[in-house]
Amino acid sequence: MKNNQATETTQAAAVAEQGAHVAPEKAPSKKGASQKKGAPKGQKTAKGAKAKVAPKKASKRTAKPARKKEASAPRAESKGAKIIDMIGRAKGATLAEIMKATDWQAHSVRGFISIAAKKHSINIESSKNEAGDRVYKIAKEQKVPAYVVFTDNTLIAIAELLPDDEAALVAIPGIGARKLEQYGPDVLELVRGR
Repeated sequence: MKNNQATETTQAAAVAEQGAHVAPEKAPSKKGASQKKGAPKGQKTAKGAKAKVAPKKASKRTAKPARKKEASAPRAESKGAKIIDMIGRAKGATLAEIMKATDWQAHSVRGFISIAAKKHSINIESSKNEAGDRVYKIAKEQKVPAYVVFTDNTLIAIAELLPDDEAALVAIPGIGARKLEQYGPDVLELVRGR
């Protein structure tokens, strides 16, 4: 019995020496996987060494005051300023006039006017004249109900206090810097002309 077992083990050893016909092991990639955009980069370690996990640091972020978004006017010499001046005229400006003054194409002018209306808090009207040309102009009146401009309490306070300057007008609850800028001169003119 022992003789049979010995032959089987020697045969098994001979088979193991030859090795099985298996595909060769794939060589390791020379280029590592790319990181996701914005992912933090880890520290490089020596080959074969384990990466150390850095302890989390306490957040040192301090609350920054929120930046106020103010309606800024374009630079005086810019094409945007030219367009706003042109559409600010009483008769406004046609699309062709604006294109000639700025050397812009029609789609660029329309895009600027769309953005300028939002960015600079301007109400811009668009209509066609008798010749069929598109005319842009700054609307003098806003198409909003009176209660959207000032609340009843604010209107009552204006009527009672009769402010004669901007400082007195801002002191009234419901009138801030934006409403003062937008409606202040008109309100003061109405109060003075009563």
